[in-house]
Formats: sequence, C-alpha cells, structure tokens
Amino acid sequence: MPNNDNGSVKRFGYQWKRYDRIILEYEVQFLKWIFPLRKEDFKNKIILDAGCGIGRNSFWPLKYNAKEVVAFDYSKETVAIAKKNLAYFSNYAVTDWKKRINSCREHTNHS
Repeated sequence: MPNNDNGSVKRFGYQWKRYDRIILEYEVQFLKWIFPLRKEDFKNKIILDAGCGIGRNSFWPLKYNAKEVVAFDYSKETVAIAKKNLAYFSNYAVTDWKKRINSCREHTNHS
C-alpha cells in the first residue's frame, strides 16, 4: 500500500492559510450539517473534532456551551490556526494527530 501521508495537506493545506477565520456564515452551514441536532444538544457534552482544520466545527459547540472540545488535525500549521480561532475559549485542546496518537499509545501502554 503506498504511503499518501501528505495528500490532503498538499490538496487542502493552502486553503487554511487563505480562509483562516471563523465567519458568521459558517454557523448557518454548521447547523445544516448537524441537523437534526440543535444548539442545545451540545450543552455539557465532550466533543471530538477529528480533522479539525481551522477549528470552525469546534468553535460552534464551544459557543453552545460544550463541556470540552478535543480536536486534532494532520498539519501543525492548521493546528496553530485552530488554536488562534479557539483562543477565546478555555475548555478546548487542539493538537496535531501524531501527538494525539502517541499520547493515546502511551496511555494504553501504561494502563
């Protein structure tokens, strides 16, 4: 099986530098994506955002009072943008996927 580790980064990575902000239109889009869930359904929930990009799908649950959001992405550059976009909140963790996987492996090996 060929190693295509950088495929998505090469195809989409440039977009995160160009479209690096959370805008109000994203909320309408998010609410359409999650239907039939509602804003209230996020209250006090722990959310996993795998492939978080710039953090836009982490932002809205945090705004809707999620207990915590754990997010990760492949690109360290994208993770930096997501951290910037979520900096208003205190109840989130964003990291690159390799750190997250290694952290899980360490936890599993010590259990």
